Amino acid sequence: MVATGGGSGNPVTFSVGAGTTNAACTVAGSTVTFAHAGTCVVAADQAGDADFAAAAQKTQSITVAKTAQTITITSTPPSPAAIGGTYPVTTTGGASGNPVVLSIDPATTNSACTLSGTTVTFAHAGTCVVAADQAGNADFDPAPQKTQTIAVAKTAQAITFTTAPPSPAFVGTTYVVGATGGGSGNPVTFSTSSPSCSLAGTTVTFLAAGPCDIDADQAGGPDFDAAPTATQIVAVTKVTSTVAVDIAPGATVHGQPATATATVTPALGSASGSVQFSVDGTDLGAPVAVSGGTAATALPADLGAGSHTIGAAFAPTDSTTFATATGSDTLAVGKAATAVLPSVSPHSIKATVTATPPGAGTPTGTVRFLVDGNPVGTGTLDAAGSATLAFTVPAGKTASVAAAYDGDADFLPSSASTARKDPTISASVSGKPKKTKAGWYRGTVTVSFSCAPNGAPLTSPCPSPVVLKRGGAGQSVSQTVTAADGGIGTASVGGINIDHRKPKVQIIGVKASGRYPSAPKARCKGTDKLSGIASCRIRQHKLSGNRVRYTAVATDKAGNRARRSVTVALAVSHVSILGLAAHGGAYDVTLGGSYTLVVIGGPRPRYVDAAVAPQQPSGLDAYFHQDGTVRGQPRWVLGVTITTDMGHSTLWNLGVLQGGRLHVVKVRVH
Repeated sequence: MVATGGGSGNPVTFSVGAGTTNAACTVAGSTVTFAHAGTCVVAADQAGDADFAAAAQKTQSITVAKTAQTITITSTPPSPAAIGGTYPVTTTGGASGNPVVLSIDPATTNSACTLSGTTVTFAHAGTCVVAADQAGNADFDPAPQKTQTIAVAKTAQAITFTTAPPSPAFVGTTYVVGATGGGSGNPVTFSTSSPSCSLAGTTVTFLAAGPCDIDADQAGGPDFDAAPTATQIVAVTKVTSTVAVDIAPGATVHGQPATATATVTPALGSASGSVQFSVDGTDLGAPVAVSGGTAATALPADLGAGSHTIGAAFAPTDSTTFATATGSDTLAVGKAATAVLPSVSPHSIKATVTATPPGAGTPTGTVRFLVDGNPVGTGTLDAAGSATLAFTVPAGKTASVAAAYDGDADFLPSSASTARKDPTISASVSGKPKKTKAGWYRGTVTVSFSCAPNGAPLTSPCPSPVVLKRGGAGQSVSQTVTAADGGIGTASVGGINIDHRKPKVQIIGVKASGRYPSAPKARCKGTDKLSGIASCRIRQHKLSGNRVRYTAVATDKAGNRARRSVTVALAVSHVSILGLAAHGGAYDVTLGGSYTLVVIGGPRPRYVDAAVAPQQPSGLDAYFHQDGTVRGQPRWVLGVTITTDMGHSTLWNLGVLQGGRLHVVKVRVH
């Protein structure tokens, strides 16, 4: 502090003057030190001396202001702050020594935070404003409020799929999708824009092959952000199938038929479509429709020897749902066996080579010819499988001619030999009807021929059958064949006996319409001028009205039959009781009386014991004896007695047996 005084030359001195408040200052020399807020009065004095009086005190009043205070928030909040998190706030204040006091400023939005001591807890998304204050005192002003603004971010949400899609996911199937989201409590929703699938709620339907993107979303809230879209990608595929190819038989030879069967088994549903078969990569005909899960085709019979791949490509009817599929199997084709047929002509040798079943086709290549074991040349097979060599086989003896086929890519070698021989012809005889045991035919006879070339072919066909229709004994047939190499053969058959005519038959001993007292004896007589009679038999048959028919059958040795019949009548015998007349169909007799039975005509009769009427008499008894004749007919008589034991019944039947016929005589006993 500076002041000037009077002329005394004494120094001006400074001191704290009256009126100073709150010990606001101190003075040391000319330096004033402000110690507290208040009023600082500085007094200036100058002592007098001999010449000068002390100067009047001079004062200077100085206002000492309170010291300002400043608050500093020394901590850095999280950025962004997360709901549920905490933040310890640190501060520094002014020198008043009063504490810095924290509070939540009303500018805070959505109750974003709370405060406990110096720890801030973030409760909701929004703006959290923390206020810091420090009180003043006698020397210090209150510190200006300090705030710290913290952005409390919404909590992020994440979606997690809780279901795994089917793998593979076939067209036509469905899948229920599920997922969990964040804490907002809002539901997870699903959607798709993929043409390969559709969504209904949580059910996904796979419509076509391709990627199916299933989007999952969750809305946000006051404290939560909307969840980022989560996507589950499903690879939708067409329904796959397996194609199993089976070849029957599994191994063949060139030319042998074989069949390929394709069995189509879809992973889902049933197969509908067609199968295109192929051989070694080349399509075989048109596609074959699948029926009952299978399709079959005949394989070419001309496949070359070796291994062949038989393919089957399945084309589904519903190409949106089902995928194509292929399968294959391997067919091993072996060389076909062959057979060589050599033949000899007057000036050439020929060999025909054919495939032996089950093989088929026409072999190619060359044939080597040998005569009596010596090579005589070769020939090339033509389109018909024949090779010819111009060579004259020596005549006058049987020569061995051999042909050896060397084979080709599809046919095995083979060889055969032959000899120049006469052809053979044989005859067989058959007839309808068949020949009898006596060796005769009575119908048409056919002589058939069979021929064997025995090497060279015949110059003409084997003779046709010869048909014999004319009757006769000892007929014969002969035929001759010749071969291309000059051989000749003859067949003869003789002793063929044919008789078509029926024999003649007669019945000896009876005359047609004759009348006989009893059945006469007859015999059969047959005659046949060609084959002769084998049998002649006669049968006798009783007819009604006392008639008898005789039938004779004559059979000749060829089996022809002749038949003749004759019918005769038998005279009826008269039976009566001598001296009695019948009344009411019965004779009246006396018990114990004796009577004479009389029979006129016929053979010798025999008495049959009486029986109570209406029973028939039974039990043969005595024969009648002849007692003269009546009009040329024999008169037979026999005495009978009506015994006392016949008294128990009135009507009795007496019996007379004559010529196999029973005559009944009825009597009334008195």
